[in-house]
Amino acid sequence: MEYLSRIKFNTVSGSKAEIPGKSGLADQKSDIRLYFILISVYTVFSLLAFFKSFYFLQKRGWKFFDMYFGLFILDWITIVAFIFFIAWSTKKLLNKQVRWRTIVILHFILAFLVNAGIRFVFEIYGFVQAGRPLVFSELLDRYLAYIDTNFLLYAVMVFIIYGFYYTEQIKNSEKQKRILENQLLNTKLQLMSSQIHPHFLFNTLNAIVTLIKTQPDKAIDTLVDLSYFLRKILELKDTQLVEAKMELKILNKYLDILATRFDDQVEIVKEIDPQVMKTKIPLLIIQPLIENSIKHGFYPGLSCLRITIKVKVVGKNVEIFIDNNGKSIKNPNFIYNKGTGLSNIYGRLEALYGNNFTFKVENRMKGEGIINTIILPVS
Repeated sequence: MEYLSRIKFNTVSGSKAEIPGKSGLADQKSDIRLYFILISVYTVFSLLAFFKSFYFLQKRGWKFFDMYFGLFILDWITIVAFIFFIAWSTKKLLNKQVRWRTIVILHFILAFLVNAGIRFVFEIYGFVQAGRPLVFSELLDRYLAYIDTNFLLYAVMVFIIYGFYYTEQIKNSEKQKRILENQLLNTKLQLMSSQIHPHFLFNTLNAIVTLIKTQPDKAIDTLVDLSYFLRKILELKDTQLVEAKMELKILNKYLDILATRFDDQVEIVKEIDPQVMKTKIPLLIIQPLIENSIKHGFYPGLSCLRITIKVKVVGKNVEIFIDNNGKSIKNPNFIYNKGTGLSNIYGRLEALYGNNFTFKVENRMKGEGIINTIILPVS
């Protein structure tokens, strides 16, 4: 029972909160649900007791309307009143983190006091209705006659209260856990995304600086493309999945910048399936692969790096292929551990899709070149 005394309900920030970790209207609704459960349980118990009494009394010739309805109604009202007291006192003990031994002793004492209170109400009713004298020995006999039933009823109510609040605490803990996991996931994804941008940004700014003196119009166009590219990234900074149409629109601006930076040294070929436009894919998932191809693809003797972008829907998957005729890699199995580009892509995909994705980098079967493959479920 010790865990019952250790229940303490705190908010995410660590500040003390009332059971079950809520406040205000939400806390009141939780209490109302508990009262409804307790009253419903006792109502069923009271109805069973009523019909049990009627079953035995009818054998003595009693009729249904000969039953003491007023007594049963008084019993129900009295017990319900004490239910509110039991629930209130139990909640106070939980909030104060009282030790379990103290809780047991207090509930033991309260059980006898509640039993005495119920008996007192019935004795007053008997005195007023039938003029029955209040004799101590008879009061004690009637008190002891129902002490076992009332004690058991009290124990059942207390266990229901503890069970209810403990269940609420578990539900709220799970909810807070999910919130924290989502916050951690978003932070992780944003951190990974932020690590992709600087390398590209610095290279582009350097290219613009070079163009300002020789080709100012081209420098302005490149600056406009860069402005659009960065603005969209800022607008979508909290968005992890975007429609492929938007991803490709942003990508086109990036490709225009590449055309300015590398002129005839890089050739881009796009093969886009029209069906893919409405599907959702991770934001900026293609751009770092192209940047990586340019960064590592050139080798002596290669006059033009040809990069092919293929995006299509196959069954229930979106397949993305980025291949180039650049320099092959010696050991594709260990390439994910080098740098931040590929490892970030893998980390983002893992965070978004769990194990339900494919990402691989491999050499072409014939000649120099790399094939990047991403397969994602349609969403």
